[in-house]
Amino acid sequence: MRRELAEVRNELRRELSAVGVELQHGDNIIQGLREQLEPHTATNIPHIDSPLSTLSQHLAYNHDILPDLTYDHMHLNKQGVKGFAKILKDTAF
Repeated sequence: MRRELAEVRNELRRELSAVGVELQHGDNIIQGLREQLEPHTATNIPHIDSPLSTLSQHLAYNHDILPDLTYDHMHLNKQGVKGFAKILKDTAF
């Protein structure tokens, strides 16, 4: 069943808040996500990229990434990408 974008957005916000990840510069957040996804889910990426990009851009102007999850206070480090990928998998798949 396809979920409404608003539902996914709200759940993603709750999950990100729970692990302390707040998004800034959303386009950069997705970087590295493909490597975290299992091969059979990689075919779904085009179907989720657009809504995630829209959501990331919206959140980018309202939140900051926690410093311990970045390497330059802007881009997620390995720990940040792993946490974000897990949240996306749990939310979108």
